Amino acid sequence: MLNSKNPYYIESTYMTTQQQFYMKENNVYLLNILTNLMKYGGNTATLNPNYKKRILSGQLYHSDKKTGIDTHDLGEKLKALYIALDKPENREKFFNSFFYTAMSRISTGNTNLDNTDEEWLNYTKTPNCDDDLKLKTPLAAAIECYRLDNTVPIGLNMSKFFDNIIQKKADGKYEIIETTAEQGDLMYQATCEQVRALKRIPKFQRSFTNEKLKKEYDDSENDV
Repeated sequence: MLNSKNPYYIESTYMTTQQQFYMKENNVYLLNILTNLMKYGGNTATLNPNYKKRILSGQLYHSDKKTGIDTHDLGEKLKALYIALDKPENREKFFNSFFYTAMSRISTGNTNLDNTDEEWLNYTKTPNCDDDLKLKTPLAAAIECYRLDNTVPIGLNMSKFFDNIIQKKADGKYEIIETTAEQGDLMYQATCEQVRALKRIPKFQRSFTNEKLKKEYDDSENDV
């Protein structure tokens, strides 16, 4: 079911374990694309050719039939966003949107703008890092742990997110849009919760550590 307070975050569902896995794989697919686009200034040429082919097909990694959830043409909206970003004016709209502000939390790993110590770049591999994560960045490792751990919630409701960045006009064409500050705040809260969920996954915690946060915790204990 959706979080009763936040429609942009899915805490649990009535779906089967397999359907939840498909939903999470779709989320991984979308997050990988979005984080890449944000990293490279919206330059679609930087995407892996395999991603480009699937994006232009208008299909998600797994269909609505497989997930059992109507995503309201999410694959087509991703395609429309991808094409729209070829224009500088659309890239400017994208990077100034509430959608981008929220999604950038996933990229940075920072849920508190006053504390950059939370960021992914401060995480390092532990001596006990699982073999399949040793060649991955902290963010990529966390997303992989999320994909495979069936106890972790689906999290971000990407269909709802995309409704707040791109919509179809009366003439049938898509355009990048802006949403309200209220919806932007809910999206921001959802991505922050997703980051916290990623960092709580046992496999990730076993494989990566953040010494800066440990020091902050130790210092706060000493102040008591």
